[in-house]
Amino acid sequence: MNRIKSFLEKNKKNPFFYVVLVLVYTLISYLNKKDEPPRDDTESTIDLESANSYADQLFQAMANTGTKENEIYSVLERVKTKANYNKVYNAFGKRKYIPGFGVYDAFFGNEHNLTIWLSSELNSSEQKKLNDLYPFVFN
Repeated sequence: MNRIKSFLEKNKKNPFFYVVLVLVYTLISYLNKKDEPPRDDTESTIDLESANSYADQLFQAMANTGTKENEIYSVLERVKTKANYNKVYNAFGKRKYIPGFGVYDAFFGNEHNLTIWLSSELNSSEQKKLNDLYPFVFN
């Protein structure tokens, strides 16, 4: 442990050190990726084009600083059912995101599903409201 600490102290001003650090972080993130099976959307009443559109609208509502909560509620109001939500969830897939900063980041972000995005973007009272209106979102 002392050797690692010593190495970090000696190299903290070396730009190459940061490049290696980013590469190690990226490799670890890639190796920790776990693919999850798609959610059951067999009873969905929306087509794939609509699901993709809703997924993109949710993404746009959350991708930058300043979450557009009303847009999230508007999309979910049109989704209406668990099966439809599952289809949107599957269409959303995993997108690069930095939860601590609440922003989309194609390079440094890790891939997260729609549930993680919503959980990170909405505060606890907004999550409760969302769960009361659409209990299938967080389940």
